[in-house]
Amino acid sequence: MGAPAPLPAGAAGEGLWDAAYRGHVTAGEDLEAALARALREGLGLGSLRLEGAGTAPAPLFRYRHEGEGESELVFVYGLRHAGPFAPKEEAERRFWAGEELEAAAASGALAPKLLQELERLREGARRAAAAPEAAARRG
Repeated sequence: MGAPAPLPAGAAGEGLWDAAYRGHVTAGEDLEAALARALREGLGLGSLRLEGAGTAPAPLFRYRHEGEGESELVFVYGLRHAGPFAPKEEAERRFWAGEELEAAAASGALAPKLLQELERLREGARRAAAAPEAAARRG
């Protein structure tokens, strides 16, 4: 999981932690370029060293988010990077272990959009774990 950060004053869910590294695709930009730009701007990463080098990054999942006065198609990516990280923004940042995220979710400290994304990640992990078992039963 990326480093969730507190939402700025005036944002929906003020004071709640949300995924810090979000970005919007600009006119004429493809998803891979937008991802690279968001990571460069948010984490100070000069290059993407993706697992499975030579392949384009693929989103873990996508969904439509409908909020107050907005509708956006959200693509959620996962990647591993050893750093170093050099965030350019002054907002508070931190990385979370899975159990820390679960505790924060249970305490009400996470923004609704982040909670929805975490549930989608959990569901994907459950499906992935069940796939080998189902294949073994069929085989």
